Amino acid sequence: MKYSATTHKIIAIVSFLVLAFIEFILLYNTYKSENEHSFLSEMSTLNKEYARAIRNDKVMPGGQRILDRFIVPNMQELEQLSLSEPGKFSLFSQKICDSAFHELKKYNNIDSLLHDIIKKQQLNKDIGYVVVIRSMDVSFSHGKTIPLYTQREHYDHIDPAIQTQDGIRIGGGLKDLSSGNLVANISVNSSMDYSYGVAFCLYADFGNRQTMIFKSMLPVLILCLVLTFIFIYRINYPRLTYSITTHKIIAIVSFLVLSSVQFFLLYNTYKLTNEHYYLTEISIINTEYSQAIRNDKVMPGGQRILDHFINPNMRRLEDLYLHDPREFSLFSQKICDSAFHVLKKANNIDSLLSAIIKRHNLYRDLEYSLLVESVDVSFQRDKFIPLYNKREHYDLIDADLQSKEGIHIGGTLPDIYPRNLATALTVSSSVDYSYGTTFSLHVDIRNRRITILKLMMPTFLLSLLSISSVVLLFFITFRNWLKQKKLSEMKSDFINSITHEFHTPLAAIIVANKTMQNEKIITSKESLIPLTEVVQRQSERLKILISQVLEITTMNKISLQKEEYFLHHLLDEILLDYRLKLAGANVRLMLYKEALRDSVLLDRFWFTTILLNIFDNAIKYNSSASREITVTTFNDKKGVNITISDNGIGMTEEIQKHIFEKFYRNMQNSNSQVKGLGLGLFYVKQAIEAHNWKIDIESTEGKGSTFIISIPF
Repeated sequence: MKYSATTHKIIAIVSFLVLAFIEFILLYNTYKSENEHSFLSEMSTLNKEYARAIRNDKVMPGGQRILDRFIVPNMQELEQLSLSEPGKFSLFSQKICDSAFHELKKYNNIDSLLHDIIKKQQLNKDIGYVVVIRSMDVSFSHGKTIPLYTQREHYDHIDPAIQTQDGIRIGGGLKDLSSGNLVANISVNSSMDYSYGVAFCLYADFGNRQTMIFKSMLPVLILCLVLTFIFIYRINYPRLTYSITTHKIIAIVSFLVLSSVQFFLLYNTYKLTNEHYYLTEISIINTEYSQAIRNDKVMPGGQRILDHFINPNMRRLEDLYLHDPREFSLFSQKICDSAFHVLKKANNIDSLLSAIIKRHNLYRDLEYSLLVESVDVSFQRDKFIPLYNKREHYDLIDADLQSKEGIHIGGTLPDIYPRNLATALTVSSSVDYSYGTTFSLHVDIRNRRITILKLMMPTFLLSLLSISSVVLLFFITFRNWLKQKKLSEMKSDFINSITHEFHTPLAAIIVANKTMQNEKIITSKESLIPLTEVVQRQSERLKILISQVLEITTMNKISLQKEEYFLHHLLDEILLDYRLKLAGANVRLMLYKEALRDSVLLDRFWFTTILLNIFDNAIKYNSSASREITVTTFNDKKGVNITISDNGIGMTEEIQKHIFEKFYRNMQNSNSQVKGLGLGLFYVKQAIEAHNWKIDIESTEGKGSTFIISIPF
C-alpha cells in the first residue's frame, strides 16, 4: 500500500459516514413518501363512499335535517338582527351554532358509516377519524353571505370543548390532522335567497400508522445498513484468502445491490418531491379561487350562464323525465352542450389566475384545467337527477369538450392528477326545482418533471458522488491488494531463492572443512591448497550474497557522487574488466563508438553497476552456442544514447512490464533454473532514475533484447 494503516482506516470511516449520511437522507425522504402514500388507496375509497353517503346532505347522513331545524326557522330573525343589532346577531348566531353542533355531535353516525365501509371494502379495521366543521354562513339575498361560524375565530358562546384551531369537532378521536390524512374537504352552499352553507372535512388514518410504516420499511433499512457496512468493510479490509475472481464477484454484486437500493430511495425521494412541490401555491390558489366563486359556480359569472340554460327549462325537463325518458336524455344533452360552450367562451380563469399570481408573487409559468364533472337537477328537494356525469359519454355533447376527467371548460394543463388539484367543489340547493354542479380546478407549473429533476440535481449528484467514491476506493484498494498479493508471492520466491543461494556456498564450505580435518589431507600441502581455495571462493560468494541482501534496504536512497567522464573511455575500461572476467567463455563483447559528443556527468560506481547487471542478464538468459553482446553509442538532439543488444532468448511484452520490479523473475521461462535474486534489473532501474535518465526495452521472444539508455546533455 502507498498509505499507512491509519490513513486507510480514516478513509474507511469517512467513506462509511458519508455514505451512511446520504443513505439516511434518502431513507428519510422514503419514509416521508411512504407516510404520504401509505393510506392513499384507503383514503380514495373512503372519499368516494363518504361523498356518496352525504351527496344530498351535510356533514353526515341526516346532518342537513339537524342543521335545517336550527337555522331555517330562525332565518328571518337572523336577518333582522344582522340589519339592526349586529351585537345581538352575534350572540344569537353563536347560540344557534352551539345548539346545532351539540346536536350533530350527539347524533354522530360516522362511526357506523365507516364500519360499514370498512366491512364492505375489506379495509384495515384500525382506522381512526374525525369530522370537523370549518365554517357556516347564511345568505339572505342571492350572492351575499354572512358568517355564523369560522374556524379562524374563537366564540365565547360556543362550547370551548368542541372548538379547536381546525374547527368544530363533531366526532372521532383522531388527534393529528394534516393534508396527509384529509379524506374529504367539502363545501356545500346554495345560490338561493334565505339559504345557508357549511364547509366540513373528514380526516381518517391508521391508528398505528407510524409503526406500520416502520415495519414496511424495516427490510430496506436493514438492507441499507448491512450493504453499506459490508461494502465499505470489504473495500477497506479485503482478505487475501479468496481468489481475485471471487473478490470481483462480491464487489460487483454488492455494488449492483447498493446501486439498486440507492435508485429505489432516489425514486421515492422524487415521488415525495413531486407530491409536495407547489403545494403552498396550490393552497393559495384554492383559497383565492374559492373566495372568488363563493356564491357562484365554476367561475365568476358561471352561475348566471347555467341559470340561463337550466332554470327556464326546469318544468319541461320535469315533464320529459316523467313521460318521455328518451326525449329527456336528448333535451338535457342539448342544454348541457349549449351551456358548456358558453362557459368555455366566457372562461375568465386566465385573468383570475393572473391577478392571484400577481397579488401573491407566485410562479408565473402556470398551466391550469377547469373541469365540470357533473350537473344534476332536483324537481323535488334533495332528489337529484343527472343531466351530465363524467363517467358517461354523450353523443349530443361536443366530443372535443368531453374527457374522462369531465368537461374541459378552459386551460392547457395536459395531465390531471390528484397532486395538481387546487379545488373541487359541489354546489347544490336543498329546495325544489334547483340544480347542482360538481367542478374542479387543477393547476400546475409547466414542465413539472424537468423542474423537479433540476430541483433534485444536488441529491442526484450527491448520490452519484457517493457511489463513485465507493467505486474509486474499491479500485484503489483492489489495486493495492493485487500489489500486496504479488509482493507476497515475490517475497516467497525470494526467500526460496536466497535459501538455495546461501545453502550452496555453505554446503561447499562445510564439506571442504570436514575434508581438511582429515589427517591425510592436513599432512599434504598439495591437497590442502585446493580446499582452502574452495573455502576462499565460496566465502567470497557468500559475502556477495549477504551484501546484495543488505543493499535491498538502501536501494531506494541512492546517493550519487557525479563527475564528468568521457563516455567512450569509461566504456573501454568497463568492457576490458568484463572481458577478463569472461576469459575462456564463448562470449563476444563488442563496442561501437558512434557518438560524436561523449562527455557525460555521472556516478562511476552506479554507472558500472548498470552495465554489469545488464551484461550478466544478457549472458545468463542466452541459450545460443555463441553468445554476443553489442554496445553502441550515438547522439540525438537531446543527448547521448547507449544501446546494449544481445542474441539471447528475448522477452514477451508481459515480461517487459515487470522486468524492473524488485524480486521479479520469470519462473515459467525455459531458463528458470538460472540462479539469482531478481534484483539485478531492479538496481539498474533505481540507478537510472537517480541519474534522471531514461531506459527503454526492445525485445522479441527468441530473438534477443536491446536496452536503450538515454542520457540528456
